[in-house]
Amino acid sequence: MAVDATAIMYTLPEVYSADESNHSGYRIQPQIKYYFGGRRRSFRGYISLMGMYKDVHYDKTTSGGQYYNGTEYVTIDPMPYTEHKKIIAGSFNIGMQKFLDEERHIFIEPYGGVGLRHKERTGKPHIEGASDGYNDDDGAFELKDGMYPHLTWGLKFGVRF
Repeated sequence: MAVDATAIMYTLPEVYSADESNHSGYRIQPQIKYYFGGRRRSFRGYISLMGMYKDVHYDKTTSGGQYYNGTEYVTIDPMPYTEHKKIIAGSFNIGMQKFLDEERHIFIEPYGGVGLRHKERTGKPHIEGASDGYNDDDGAFELKDGMYPHLTWGLKFGVRF
């Protein structure tokens, strides 16, 4: 069994839009592993079930502008708000540990897997008079809330005591 905990204190500008502030929050990843391969080898493979809970928040600003709601044009001023995002995911993974020293204390661990994830965001204000298209606008590449496939991959460096 293993549990990884991560503090999230950054925003990647290549991934998130410019109107978002730094993301802050945490991620917890419990994992159950089954190792195969001998203990005398320089590496050993494993299969695992991994869960993930991620909780982050960040400041954003609504786009504002003039919109037609079906009966009239509505002018909407930009409005700052704090968005809160929660993600719950689970995956089946396969990986390996490769020991880098004779005493088997230092290792590298690549892994990858597939599963399902559920994303839920709260905090965006509902603008009265605006169409649902305005209130639900997430941009061209951002997925809506709900259940989606989850691809997980990573590379861990570790020290065993």
